[in-house]
Amino acid sequence: MGWLFPKPLSAPPAPQSRALRGTHAHDEPAAHRHATETALDILKKRYARGEITKEEYETIKRDLLTS
Repeated sequence: MGWLFPKPLSAPPAPQSRALRGTHAHDEPAAHRHATETALDILKKRYARGEITKEEYETIKRDLLTS
């Protein structure tokens, strides 16, 4: 009788498995993760990490604040 009524597959569909695990920050694009981060915030972080010089920092900061 098993051939008349085969057992259904037990793998969950993809949308259910995503709903069960929830959303994570790494699933979102970077633009949405840091939506509240301003250009000045990013500039300060770059300067703190040593990516730009003090002169570059001051020039960019002045440009951001006057535009």
